[in-house]
Amino acid sequence: MPLEFQLDIEKVIATAVFIASKNPPELTVGKMMKLIFLADKYHLVRYSRPITGDHYDAMNDGPVPSFAYDLFKQVLRKPFTSQGRQLADALIVDANYELPRFSSRVEFDPEQLSQSDILALTETIQQFGEKSFEELSAITHRMAAYDKAWRSRGLFRKSARMKFEDFFEDDAGAIAGAKEETMENDCLRKSFAKP
Repeated sequence: MPLEFQLDIEKVIATAVFIASKNPPELTVGKMMKLIFLADKYHLVRYSRPITGDHYDAMNDGPVPSFAYDLFKQVLRKPFTSQGRQLADALIVDANYELPRFSSRVEFDPEQLSQSDILALTETIQQFGEKSFEELSAITHRMAAYDKAWRSRGLFRKSARMKFEDFFEDDAGAIAGAKEETMENDCLRKSFAKP
């Protein structure tokens, strides 16, 4: 059974606000999606859980957090959910570019994320924040988790679900035993879940 995590909508929004508050250059939707992915991956392979719990799809331009992507599409159009409105209220959208860019309208509240979440996001911004979307796309295309999902997608499909188990492959920062612990915890969570 594949690894699954509970989506935490508040953490998705807090993660986006954190990234925007650090003002990485040319922060488009595409770049935001790559930074969220890289932070979730960083956290998963070191702490046995992602930050957001969002699931990832391998798409033509690389990994995409499904729920976060849907929220950002709302922000660019007209928010129709309370979560879309919450994110739209927290971000400034600069539409003076071909691809709109984001910055934070509010100050990040550190109480919304754990210390390890903040560490993972900080490390991700330091390592990848200055890179362009194209550079981030190239980096994520080379990752085993993306490559496996993309090759498995089927002839006429534009995307394929990525497996969290594959996030551990080819990651020098992965903590020994983290994958096994994550899988064991997931199995226990599923075994004791209420029907």
